[in-house]
Amino acid sequence: ELTPQDDNGRFYEDADTIYHLIYKADTDFLRSDAAMLNQVRAQRISEAVSKEGKRAVVFGAGKYMSQRVLTDLNITFCQLPYEIRRIK
Repeated sequence: ELTPQDDNGRFYEDADTIYHLIYKADTDFLRSDAAMLNQVRAQRISEAVSKEGKRAVVFGAGKYMSQRVLTDLNITFCQLPYEIRRIK
């Protein structure tokens, strides 16, 4: 099981990348705004990884901004498969 290390879902890092996961095994959460990568969370992640000289990869149910904006923040977004929301 992946356990986030902070409120931004940080769960792993390697030499040049910090990985984040915005996820709870709860369908209500996965359908909520809290499961989405928004501007505020993206900015926090960007500031944290830039302090360490790394880039970020964020896995989540969705995002509220374009990849172009995220690229400027040094973030790559990877959408979780829709089927993960069918958890019972």
